[in-house]
Amino acid sequence: MTGSSRPRVVMLWHSLSGYWAAAVSALAERADVTILVRPPDPLAPYDYSTLELNGAELQVAAWPWSHALLDELVERTRPDITCSIGHTPALWRVLHGARRRHGTVTVMFVDNLWLGTSRQRAVQLLFKFVRPYAFDRAFVPGARTTEYAQRMSFPPEDVVRGSLTVDEALFAPVAAGSAGRWSDPRFLFCGRLVPDKAPDVTAEAYRIYRKTVADPWPLQVVGHGPYDGGLGGSPGVIMSDFVQPDALPEIFAAAGALLLPSRLDSWGVVALEACSAGLPVVISDGCGAAADLATPANGFTVAAGDPVNLAEAMTAVSEAATDQRREWGRKSSELADAYSPAHWADALLSTRR
Repeated sequence: MTGSSRPRVVMLWHSLSGYWAAAVSALAERADVTILVRPPDPLAPYDYSTLELNGAELQVAAWPWSHALLDELVERTRPDITCSIGHTPALWRVLHGARRRHGTVTVMFVDNLWLGTSRQRAVQLLFKFVRPYAFDRAFVPGARTTEYAQRMSFPPEDVVRGSLTVDEALFAPVAAGSAGRWSDPRFLFCGRLVPDKAPDVTAEAYRIYRKTVADPWPLQVVGHGPYDGGLGGSPGVIMSDFVQPDALPEIFAAAGALLLPSRLDSWGVVALEACSAGLPVVISDGCGAAADLATPANGFTVAAGDPVNLAEAMTAVSEAATDQRREWGRKSSELADAYSPAHWADALLSTRR
């Protein structure tokens, strides 16, 4: 970046949430930001009107976005950087034009995990042409997504880590904890109630766990969706609906550990929120976050789809000494420090070389 002029950034995003609002707000301290998003997801209906964006321009339009809409946005803002989630031929054409006409650095947000499926191999072949046509850099959260980006023809030097963040102002104060976290703890499952999030595996694991220990912790489930997997009505399970971000700190403060047992989850931002809140975590190896946020120092990684393995980890957490659980929580907080909104903004702006 040259001189004192602020860079112009356009974000083409799927939706907004509390942590994305924190990211946009941090970016808006350093750049002029315009963000185009889809309407809220019915399974995660964040109220956009309550989110503080620090002066960033917000535009909401139904997906898929037309070439005309995208082209008007780029021509009006003439961005130095675009960062996009979701990909269509219309978007690729607009990004190609932005690079050619305005020297825009085009950044592809990547949070996929490489699974080697036939569909992914087809996309891999397509991106040998799309990547040099439309994209300069890939913006990824961690180790497993780096592999995917490189398989999509991004050279290692054009893969930038740090693409996910956490609203540390919301969750970091929780890390100081309340007495209830350690004296009257509970497990927390927080996410959409859909098969990929494995509520059925959680329900079976919790039944096994309750038969294993003399004084089982309750399990609080916070989320909305069509498939509870048998959690509803199970002994010891407290069911709560989706809540807006400002209600989450109280929920995290009452928890003793987070469960993220997804069958497949490109990352799992709730794990980062739990770490920021100073919680031990139990994360499945189906989650991209497991490689970066679940270590022996702060919790457990379990096999996706395996309720017995999950129940064993739950037992290990709840039977651990209070000092051990506090230490796991402290290590979680340390891990989360590297994912602040300020770090996220700096990482995105670093793509403009």
